[in-house]
Amino acid sequence: MRFAIVVTGPAYGTQQASSAFQFAQALIVEGHELSSV
Repeated sequence: MRFAIVVTGPAYGTQQASSAFQFAQALIVEGHELSSV
């Protein structure tokens, strides 16, 4: 499955950035495609 992620918080030092990164990693580990962030 292909995903695109929209992160609405600042890029560094926030929970939003950390959560988005962890979600992106989990997608890739499970074999999904991340088309854009």
